[in-house]
Amino acid sequence: PPTRSNAQAPKITAAAARKHDRQADAPAKPAPTALEIRIAKSSDAAGLSGLLRQLAAGNADELGIARNLEKLRKAGGGACVAEKGEIIGCCCWTSIQTLQHGLIGRITLLLVDKGQRRQGVGSALLNEACAALRKLGCSRIEAMSDIAISNAHNFFRALKFEQTSSGSLEIWRQTTDPLLLPCQ
Repeated sequence: PPTRSNAQAPKITAAAARKHDRQADAPAKPAPTALEIRIAKSSDAAGLSGLLRQLAAGNADELGIARNLEKLRKAGGGACVAEKGEIIGCCCWTSIQTLQHGLIGRITLLLVDKGQRRQGVGSALLNEACAALRKLGCSRIEAMSDIAISNAHNFFRALKFEQTSSGSLEIWRQTTDPLLLPCQ
């Protein structure tokens, strides 16, 4: 019987060697970038500009976006962005003092890049906004929804918001009762 020392090495064909070389030379596929939700900064204006161009009536002027982010902060509102190597989503909010309900939170913008939708980005952004609004002491949270955004109605319904108005801009309302809120 043949021993290891005198056994023949397996033959490698030229085609197999070329395939192996191509695989070794191919750049490694980058690991998927994890989703990061963070507070928006003025320096995000360029990334937000590209995202806002997906809205029919969105302001895509970088300087205007940076100024509006600062004005939003000064007025007691806020904004967060979703990133996966680049900005792929944004959520903005503000609070409104009312006589009958106390402080109400309002989501003024929730936008996810068309190619990134239905992957949990919108829910993650909304959770961040809800947490910020609860911290402010809001008794209700309203979201303004543009009917031009496909599937916006189903998105808000799935998160236990109820529709309170209809038209070209719809308002959805959710109480901050912790038993009812999916924004945890």
